[in-house]
Amino acid sequence: MTLWSLSALAGSGHGVHDFHKNITENQSCEHAKLKATKDLIENELGVYISVNNIMSCINDNCEFNSFKWIFYPALVTNLKFNTVITESDGERMCEAFVEGDVKDLKEHYQYDHDFSVIMSQSGIYHHNDYMEIEIYGRSKQFYKIFLVNKDAKMIYPNDFQDEGNDSFITVPNSLYTLRVQKEQNPNSLIVVVSSQEPFGMGKAYNFEDFTETLMYLKSEGYRLRMYNFVVK
Repeated sequence: MTLWSLSALAGSGHGVHDFHKNITENQSCEHAKLKATKDLIENELGVYISVNNIMSCINDNCEFNSFKWIFYPALVTNLKFNTVITESDGERMCEAFVEGDVKDLKEHYQYDHDFSVIMSQSGIYHHNDYMEIEIYGRSKQFYKIFLVNKDAKMIYPNDFQDEGNDSFITVPNSLYTLRVQKEQNPNSLIVVVSSQEPFGMGKAYNFEDFTETLMYLKSEGYRLRMYNFVVK
């Protein structure tokens, strides 16, 4: 069944994030929007959820380069944001208000499709460090792995490592290496997409198209995992 067809709950949410010398107004408002979206889901579904996000900010412009993901089987659509800058006790902050529709996908969640990912380092890499990714699935699955910074590029499968139907894989294999490079934006993301059936994806996406593709795949029951890291 296509999960787009499930009924949606209309609701609203609110989030606040302060800003100072280490975080700009634009960055603060992007964080506030994420908190507001989280609040929207919690309000409508009555659950507590965790979130993951990556900020790709160049010259203080984050508006079109903010990648956000919420770790709960829910689909959020038709989001409308409003942000205001406020001040309290001498501290400035961004308040975000959101309205949107929420679809609860939990009843359609297949736990034998779960998998976990172990990165060779936790959160912080240095320029030219080696990277290794291990994936442990509860069942045999097909995987795609993307490196996301200013855009998204597929790093598995590739010319040296074919895609297999496996419950465990290590990327890279013995035929090649992965080394991280410091970009203008030091924040990056590894995204793993899985399915129990073979599936196709493009080898590269711009930020907006990749976000839309992941939203569609999530609605179709594909499983996603995301891991932030910083390159120093």
